[in-house]
Amino acid sequence: MMLISTLFSTLFASAAPVGAAAAGGAAAAGATSTALSIIQGVGTVFGALATIGAARNEADELKAQALDEEFKGRDEFIRGQEQQARLKTELALTIQRQSVAFASGGVRLSSGSVKQARQDAIDDAERELGLASNDALRATLAHRRGARNLRISARNALSTGTAAALIPVFKFAGSVAKRG
Repeated sequence: MMLISTLFSTLFASAAPVGAAAAGGAAAAGATSTALSIIQGVGTVFGALATIGAARNEADELKAQALDEEFKGRDEFIRGQEQQARLKTELALTIQRQSVAFASGGVRLSSGSVKQARQDAIDDAERELGLASNDALRATLAHRRGARNLRISARNALSTGTAAALIPVFKFAGSVAKRG
């Protein structure tokens, strides 16, 4: 800093007497110090704004990922509903096929073996429906949890970025206050 102020004082010094040159050098050094402080302050503010902008970009990216996770969760829910509909259709077809097979074999549809076969098919279908429903629910909840975690990360990124941006500003303000 002293070297820079000396350089500026020699550049701005006139051919006046030595006392005037010394006074002019001191004035130039004070002006140079103020100018450098202003430039440093502007640089600090621009750095802070850039850091906040980067934090906002990161937060926006994390929010977009959270939306993708929510859509994946909805897709899992829809797939689960479709699988349950297929299983119900398969159950109906199985019961129809059993009824046709028993009827064509000459077995009364009200007999105990027909009722037992129908009940076994219903029990198997209910078990598969329950598993399919649980799998779809588990996947949907996992995607929702992922989306929630991404939103939390976005808020944290924004908070951390803002704090990281403000620290140099406060340090600069403290150094300016020390200088007087």
